[in-house]
Amino acid sequence: MKKLFTLALAIGLVMPTLNATVVYNDFAPDLTMAFGATLSFDLDGDMNDDITFSSSGSGASDYVISVTGANVQFAGQASGNYTENLFIGKLVNAGKNWLASNANIASAANKDIAGGNEFYIGVRVAGSNNNYFYGWILLELKANLELVVKSTAFETNQPQIVVGNTGSALLSEEELQSIDWSFFPTQVNDLATITASENINNLQVWNQAGQMILSEKPNAEKAELRLAELPSGIYILTGTTENGQKIEERFLKL
Repeated sequence: MKKLFTLALAIGLVMPTLNATVVYNDFAPDLTMAFGATLSFDLDGDMNDDITFSSSGSGASDYVISVTGANVQFAGQASGNYTENLFIGKLVNAGKNWLASNANIASAANKDIAGGNEFYIGVRVAGSNNNYFYGWILLELKANLELVVKSTAFETNQPQIVVGNTGSALLSEEELQSIDWSFFPTQVNDLATITASENINNLQVWNQAGQMILSEKPNAEKAELRLAELPSGIYILTGTTENGQKIEERFLKL
């Protein structure tokens, strides 16, 4: 289940008890890897490359992206070695299923293992004394099979990080546990269902230009949005509950 969180795309909360320090990189321009090439980049801000992406196969019908890195592991699904479906607000920590130093993140069978054209990969880097430090990578997989690295974040002090956290503090555990909610599916043909453990007062759907294209007031713990008429693309769902908690979800309209 997802958690409600007081989070936009950038987090400005200050939680002194966590002493968190996040190294955030918003690549400008984005880092782009053509199919068949390799791409290396720095995750933890020490000016040394940590992670390398490479692609193999003969094209769209036989396509795999592999990820490697010294002392780097990747948050994976319980079975297979494809990356876990991470979303903004999800905690990356020791509780994940970690894959050692090599993970396929796309294949011919499912070119978007992590969900949507844009997706997150959770990563951790082994430090001294068996310590691990956690981070995430925001990627985009294009129709021409280019892989784009858009941004990364890495937690230098605490052994956990929240996906989407670009600031100097983590969300508190109390905030993460405050209330459960879910959005299904994240790749939508027609009907999307949103549920929460308290009444949802309002929901909005926004396009990537920042235009609100749909608004609903469910006033219930469950809401259904019919999205069949939306053009294909990436959208953002926002909303609030009766106690003022925020919902935010990025989804793909097929």
